[in-house]
Amino acid sequence: MNTLQHMTAMTLALTTTLTLMTAATTARAEEAHGTIIAGIGTVPDYEGADNQRVIPLAGGRVMVGKRYIALDGLRLSANVLESETFEFGPVATLTFKRDSKVRSSAVAALGPIKDAYEIGAFAAASLPVGGDDRVRFALQGVQDVSNAHKGWLGTASASYIAPIGSKVRVIADVSATYASGDYMRRYYTVSASGSAASGLARFTAKSGVKDIGLTLTTSYQLTPKWSVIGFAGYKRLTGSAKDSPVVSREGNANQLRGGIGLGFSF
Repeated sequence: MNTLQHMTAMTLALTTTLTLMTAATTARAEEAHGTIIAGIGTVPDYEGADNQRVIPLAGGRVMVGKRYIALDGLRLSANVLESETFEFGPVATLTFKRDSKVRSSAVAALGPIKDAYEIGAFAAASLPVGGDDRVRFALQGVQDVSNAHKGWLGTASASYIAPIGSKVRVIADVSATYASGDYMRRYYTVSASGSAASGLARFTAKSGVKDIGLTLTTSYQLTPKWSVIGFAGYKRLTGSAKDSPVVSREGNANQLRGGIGLGFSF
């Protein structure tokens, strides 16, 4: 599957889940509303890479009451709670493959890793902090269901959401992700045979916090229906992810991503 096919599949999943949520809303009729986003972005070729790939971006959020479906890059989530403060629901994520076409011949020699599909759940709480500003705290856990790395990931994040005037909205997000031993070994261990094939030093990766990150997202309302959205993100690999020769010799522990898109509200 290429990147566009992945985006299409996740968008279809979003539409299906929205239909089920709408059918389940029986207390009172509520009209679905939200924003759909399309654009272009750049992300690391694979986690730990020192080069980027350009990808199409698809995203947005569709709401029925307080419940919602959100597609944020490679993350699809659904909030099932009708609450101003709390959110809870299923989540699905995608981790891109690392194949023989990567720029580093040493990393390519370690063998391919297929796309990983992970599913799990998330919980969040948001609180007002003055005016229209809010803070949001979230926890997420996902498990590989595609037999790509067989591990799990846990992420904690905190966000500050601030409208600026009537047209601008800014979101600052900090996060940290813990990875299981299975995940870390699949992506960052260099075995004896891998060392012989690649020339990289042997290395055994261990579970732990694999990255901390910061993302800044800004939207500007052009008209009541149209807006432009941009984001920039920085992630610092830590622990065994940073120390592995896959990153320390052949990649970069500083990971950047960004993108811009056009949003349509309905």
